[in-house]
Amino acid sequence: MVDNVSLPLRVLFCCGVTQNFFDLPREQIGTVWQAYGVMLKSIEAMGGRARCLASWTTTEWLWVRSTARRGPSTSMADVDSFDTAAAVCNLYRTTPRERIQPVALRQDRSPHRPGADRAEPVMNEMTEAALADMTARLAVLEAERAVRRTMMRYMALCDVPSDGQPSETLAELFSVNAVWQGVGPKYAEKFGALTGREVIVTMLARYLPPTPHFSVNAHFMASETIDVDAAATHATGRWIMLQASGYVASGAELVSARLEVDFVPAADTKRWLIRHFRTQRLFDAP
Repeated sequence: MVDNVSLPLRVLFCCGVTQNFFDLPREQIGTVWQAYGVMLKSIEAMGGRARCLASWTTTEWLWVRSTARRGPSTSMADVDSFDTAAAVCNLYRTTPRERIQPVALRQDRSPHRPGADRAEPVMNEMTEAALADMTARLAVLEAERAVRRTMMRYMALCDVPSDGQPSETLAELFSVNAVWQGVGPKYAEKFGALTGREVIVTMLARYLPPTPHFSVNAHFMASETIDVDAAATHATGRWIMLQASGYVASGAELVSARLEVDFVPAADTKRWLIRHFRTQRLFDAP
């Protein structure tokens, strides 16, 4: 028995996706997808000559983004002849260009591709604004990290025995006109408000070796909140501190305090300095 039924040609159409697509400004990416959708609808408009079965992109796109190489966008369709397959391929060239916004390009001779021209989108105002926003947000994150480090180094230098390095000093953690203040009914009278880096360090030295005050002293920090202003010129950190102490004169004590500390950036480095240290005693035991 002879089967005279004519079977369609099943064709896999692949469209190369270049790095230029990923480099497009966000507002122009949508127009490319619209043009791609017009092309798919044009395949459907061929009626019985072509029938699109599926379209997909590969996970290689993730790799493409990092290597600046090409990756495919793929469609599978049944077509009735080689001529129809050629017509589908021509759709990539005949899709109305008015659906695609023009992209300004510049030629860049990349060092890693001697003698080769590589087209890239010119940075526009939106890209510049996004870059400025990203830079500002990064500055805030770096400030937050620097604030945390300053506070942890302060506590490490106040531990007994100290966890500080020989080159570290408490003085380098404070601004010149810093304030160290006890607040609340238990600390306001005991400490008051001390102003000036040297005055503060002298007060702290009364509790640290070689002064025989603590036999052991350890600080534990929790409930952290650090707020940095948008310009990264001022920050405030808040913590709940637990201090476990043993005294040279005998006895031990567990103290909890609420800390609120203002910080400012150092003028010559990326370090942040303590500008106003406030401590409020919450409870003690025994």
